[in-house]
Amino acid sequence: VSTLAGKALHQAVMIANTLVDDCNYVIKNQSLHMQSVDRSRVAMLQISVGKDELFDLSHAPSANSLDLRKLKDITNFAKKSNTKHTDMITITEGETLTIATPGGVRQIMPLEGSPSPILPELEMAYEYDANMVELQTALKAMSQVGDLFSMNGEKGKDLLLSVKGSVDSCTARVGGNCLKSSNDIQVSHYSGTYLKLVQRIPKDFSVQVSFSDNYPLTLTFQGEIANTPVKGKLLLAPRVDNNADGKDSY
Repeated sequence: VSTLAGKALHQAVMIANTLVDDCNYVIKNQSLHMQSVDRSRVAMLQISVGKDELFDLSHAPSANSLDLRKLKDITNFAKKSNTKHTDMITITEGETLTIATPGGVRQIMPLEGSPSPILPELEMAYEYDANMVELQTALKAMSQVGDLFSMNGEKGKDLLLSVKGSVDSCTARVGGNCLKSSNDIQVSHYSGTYLKLVQRIPKDFSVQVSFSDNYPLTLTFQGEIANTPVKGKLLLAPRVDNNADGKDSY
């Protein structure tokens, strides 16, 4: 059994559902842990609601899967029935998942979960404690020009995002604090499609950006919603130029 703030659960589901429709889950230490990979296997998301630390579900012996669209409908219904949306939602595991909200009780059948891939331990050359609002603004600006953008990390300078479209281009700097940087400039290319979930993260959350040349991007975010901790990690594969055929690939 896990009892969580409805507002926090709803927001976490909204973030995850931007990327995937279902995800493996585990209820542990009064916290809900969710983890999934998108269908193209380009991005992996890990998110938890509750006081427990992020939990890698690849280490769990077994995990069922949640239909996020159903869970989003349930938490959204609770939101409409309670305008403050700070009341608690209780999730009880069994053959079905019983979800008690301020608006009523709903039972849903968990899906059979697929094995969770192991989260890689990556040593990144560049780590940046970014301003969430500026990162969201920069990513939105990139999306208005094109999908494939470059991320540039240079020692002593702000994080730089840039994109070049067929007729125009855009460059944006993201304020923050560089936590780690090699002497070499780090440049990697990513698809903005998989970063739309960043717009769903509350503006007062902290976010750390980590990457290296042609390495996956890691976004780690955390904060509190209705006095409930919400933490997450997104890993996104880079787009790499394939010299053999001149095409980009992940």
